[in-house]
Amino acid sequence: KNYLENLSRAIKNHPKLKFLGISFGGQSICHAMGGKVANMNIGFVAKGETFTPSKDFYELSYIKVLGLDPEKPLSIVQFHKEHMSVVPEEMKVYASSPTANVELFGFGERILGW
Repeated sequence: KNYLENLSRAIKNHPKLKFLGISFGGQSICHAMGGKVANMNIGFVAKGETFTPSKDFYELSYIKVLGLDPEKPLSIVQFHKEHMSVVPEEMKVYASSPTANVELFGFGERILGW
């Protein structure tokens, strides 16, 4: 729990600091900002997943430079039994999938969680 408090303070007190959270890191950012992380109803997931992020995901400056084609879905391999069930109001959900209602979220140019 202490790491979530430290993360929350870092996010609030250092507005110029950027954050990237992948898997447990994304869940931690979500939780530290007031979201909820819960066990998935389907149990442990170990599989490949394909999803199509919203168009505004591709407008983020750090995504634009990658030259990704917004018409093509993204593919990931994931291993987890928990998911971000509720994201804080200020967060934007960029993608969901059949196994998780939040696959990709962000807060402006500053925070990206996957």
